[in-house]
Amino acid sequence: MNMKHQLITFLALMFLIFGSVSMAQGLDPRTRSEDISGSTISVDVFQNESGHYVYDYTVVNGEQSETAISRIRVYIDCERIDETSFDPIIYTTGELSSSAIPGTYAPVAVISAPGEAANWGVGSIGFASWLVNELPGEQAKVRLISPFPPELRTYDLVPSWTDNDDLYDYSEVGDDQEDIPWIGDFTVTGMIDGPSCFNAPEPPDTEYGAFAGTQKGREKASANALLTYSQPLRNRFSVPSDTEAVEFVIHYAENIEPDSFKASIKSLKKSEAEALFDVVPGTKQTVLIPLAKHKETKVKLEANGTCVDDEDDDTQEHGEGKGSQGDCKQKSSKKGEKSSKGYYKDKDEFKIRKEK
Repeated sequence: MNMKHQLITFLALMFLIFGSVSMAQGLDPRTRSEDISGSTISVDVFQNESGHYVYDYTVVNGEQSETAISRIRVYIDCERIDETSFDPIIYTTGELSSSAIPGTYAPVAVISAPGEAANWGVGSIGFASWLVNELPGEQAKVRLISPFPPELRTYDLVPSWTDNDDLYDYSEVGDDQEDIPWIGDFTVTGMIDGPSCFNAPEPPDTEYGAFAGTQKGREKASANALLTYSQPLRNRFSVPSDTEAVEFVIHYAENIEPDSFKASIKSLKKSEAEALFDVVPGTKQTVLIPLAKHKETKVKLEANGTCVDDEDDDTQEHGEGKGSQGDCKQKSSKKGEKSSKGYYKDKDEFKIRKEK
C-alpha cells in the first residue's frame, strides 16, 4: 500500500472513530427546534337536524414546519354549565365519540373520521383532544358536537417531540434549565370558536382581550389577565417574508403596575422596545412591532399586578407546562414587614417567523 492509500485509510478510520463518538454524544439540546408556527386551524360551525352545534375543525401543518403535529386540543372547561341533557351517541351514528363529564365542562361529542386520529376524547383537565400524526403539508379534520353555541376558546397545536429525542444529548440537562427548549416552547396556542358553557353565552368582557397570551396552566387566571390581546390571537405564527411589522392590540388590566412593565423585542434594543408601550391601567393600546430581518422575531412582555392575600385564588387553570408562575407573592417593606397586598406576575412570549 503506497503512502497516499495509507493516508486515505488513516483519515477514513479517524472519521469513523471521532464521527461515531460525536454521534453518540448527540446534538446540543439548546439548538433544538420543532417549529410548527406555519400551521393553521379553522372551524366551520353549523346546526344539525337536531338543533345541536357542529364544530368542524381543519388543521393544516405548514409545508415549512420542522416536525409533525402530534395533538390537537380545544379547551371546553367551565366553572359552571347549564343543566342541559345531551347524549352524544344519538347524534354520532356510525362514528366513535366520548361525552364530557356533567358539571365539569361543556357537554360534547368528540369525533374523528376514520384515519384522522389514533385516539380522541375528553381530557380530565378540560379539553377535547385528538392524537394525530400530521406531517408537514398534511391536514386533519376533526369534529365536536354540542348543544351549546360558539364562543372563543383556547386551542393548542402540539408538535411531535419524541420522534427526534435520540438526536439530542440530554444527559446533563435538568428539567428546570431555562435555556433548554421543551415541547411547550413550540406549542402553538391561540383562540378559535368552540362550545360555550351556556345556551346563551355571556357577552365578552371588553376590558380584556380574547387571548391571554400564555398556554393554559402556565399561570393562574388572575395573573394571566394582566396583559391580554385582541390581536394577535395566537402565540406563534408565520408571516410573508416581506412583512416589516405586525400589529399588537394589548389590553392592560386595572390592577397592572405600569412601572413593572418590561418588553423585549429581538429586532430592537431594550430601551427602544419599551418606548413603544404606553402602559395605562384599564386601557388598550395598538402597537406596531417591527420584525427582525432574519427569519424569527421573539417578543417578550412582562408585568406585575397588585392582589390581596385573601383574594379568591381558586382560579387555577389546568394544562401542561413548566409550572405555575402566577401565585400571589407577598411584598416586604425595607424593615422586612410583609404587606397585606402582594402581586401577580404575567409573562407572555410570542414568536413570529418569516416564511422562506
